Amino acid sequence: MSILSKVFGIWAVSKTVTSTTPLFIRLLIGMAAITVCSVVASIIIIILAVGLTWAAYLQLLQQGISEGSALVIIGSLLLALLAAVVLALKKHVRKLQLVSKNIMHMQAPIGEKISDITGAFMQGFNTPAYTPPHSPKL
Repeated sequence: MSILSKVFGIWAVSKTVTSTTPLFIRLLIGMAAITVCSVVASIIIIILAVGLTWAAYLQLLQQGISEGSALVIIGSLLLALLAAVVLALKKHVRKLQLVSKNIMHMQAPIGEKISDITGAFMQGFNTPAYTPPHSPKL
């Protein structure tokens, strides 16, 4: 979300708002399309997971395993799968946080040069000038 706010901030201060407006509209439409596709894909995956779980449970019952044992087997498999998904999700969230942090701290290359020049100027300005020692007057 911080990337989006940064992009809108750049858009707001841009001198050519009329030329960049179509780009931002396209960006928003693309983001909305990705969101809708992600929701639809998630629903389909959930339906498939429920169907496969039910089919596996029925297969265990047909093999002669009791209902309690079948539930324990299916439950333990689902817990293991859930743990794997949570670990993978944590890994991706950490990567996204790192990318977000790097983007927020990015500076233009000229910014560093200007700050270095300004720092050197201020250091020179604050340093007292060299004065030669006075020779004793005779």
